[in-house]
Amino acid sequence: MVNNKELELISIYHSSLKKNYDSGVSAMELYNINQFAVDQVVVIGEYGNPGSEIIKTHAATAPTGGIVTFAANTTKPHSKDTPIYIYEFDQVEFSHAETLEGAKSVLGAIQTLDPTSDKMAYNDTSNTTGYYFTRYKNSITSNFSDYSDGVPYSGLPMNTVGYAIDTAMNELDARFSDVLTFGKLIGVSKQMLRLVRGKLKAWSKYQEYDHVAGTTEMGVYKIAVPSTLYDKNSNRSILNIRIGGEAGLLTGVDRDEFLANKDEAVDTTVATQAEISDTSLVLTDTSDLSDSGAVDVYVSGTKYSITYTTNTRSTNTLSGIETDQITVQLPAASQAWQNPEEGLPSVYNISDGYLYLWPMVSSAFAGRNILSDFYTDIEDIDSQMDIILGTKFDMLIPYLKFKIRAFTENNGKENLKDPSYLEFRELLNDARNNDLGAEQQGFRPRVRNVRDIRDTNSNHLPRI
Repeated sequence: MVNNKELELISIYHSSLKKNYDSGVSAMELYNINQFAVDQVVVIGEYGNPGSEIIKTHAATAPTGGIVTFAANTTKPHSKDTPIYIYEFDQVEFSHAETLEGAKSVLGAIQTLDPTSDKMAYNDTSNTTGYYFTRYKNSITSNFSDYSDGVPYSGLPMNTVGYAIDTAMNELDARFSDVLTFGKLIGVSKQMLRLVRGKLKAWSKYQEYDHVAGTTEMGVYKIAVPSTLYDKNSNRSILNIRIGGEAGLLTGVDRDEFLANKDEAVDTTVATQAEISDTSLVLTDTSDLSDSGAVDVYVSGTKYSITYTTNTRSTNTLSGIETDQITVQLPAASQAWQNPEEGLPSVYNISDGYLYLWPMVSSAFAGRNILSDFYTDIEDIDSQMDIILGTKFDMLIPYLKFKIRAFTENNGKENLKDPSYLEFRELLNDARNNDLGAEQQGFRPRVRNVRDIRDTNSNHLPRI
């Protein structure tokens, strides 16, 4: 089954009819035709309404003077101010695969979308297991959309956004309309998750433990943070960072403190690949390198120290290099450092989507796992198959019902005495109160561990 209301999320533009029209017309006058053109798929009316129809604009007659000409006559009457939407697609294809990543087999012929129905189904009598996928097609351009998320043979799982929306709509006997759209309810679901997330710094059920962020490598001091990390621009989502096999936890510091630890170390990269015995080396930026001295270039985790006598900053070129200095090929983009500090990393900082470690690892600590425990991000919702975990799913259905009533019965105005809203608040408060104890208990031993580490490494670590 495909939920046609999802098309609202990828519709391009809409205008409205300027007058009433009987059926059988080949052109209509709109209030605004700026985005309308030849060879477009348009829907007159709202998806799910019995009076809606899908049609194409004329292949040769461009819209002009407020008039849009169609490729065929309309089949239904349409009243003044009825919306007319430009859509990317007018057909849907159903497919089946035994696994989520398995090869897909198309089921039957591609179907033309029915704008009078919220949903379209394919009756598959040959499969009893696996997953179903849909994708939309534009019959004019033959372009396809991306595949939908895979829906199990047994139907929408009970913890998905689609199941919650269907449940809320069915319990209220509500129907989609121009004021209540599938896209709005996806937005409402996102809104609820943001609201719930903001009520507690960290929810214990949204943690990830022993995540391997990567492995240590000489010359590398930053790696991308996990995609599920809640806050990718500060340390606040991190419970701990540790280097596998080594005792103790790294100390989290802010950006300024991290830069103070990094001190005089300067990093850049190789700009132009250098060959064995070359007497010059072009880097991305030599502005902060000394006039003469040595630079360390790291290739696949191995350090090569190169001495130079001249730094020409206008061309970012180090020269005066003896022929015995460059002993291997130095590819472009290889890390280059001056005055690096190496050893076992002791501090970290999360900034701009990266985990920064200092000092950089020495050869004695290369190849170790970088392990972390952290709080995960809120769920990213963009389709009916996205999953909401734990107590947040329990909260979603009453929150959806509260918002649906606001849209359909109160012109969008929220009634904070709505029974569904009160149920949502009670569930939220219970979840928050139950989680506060776990949050407090979870942090206490970690704070003591960090202090112990800081005390035993006082030569190098900043005060926090």
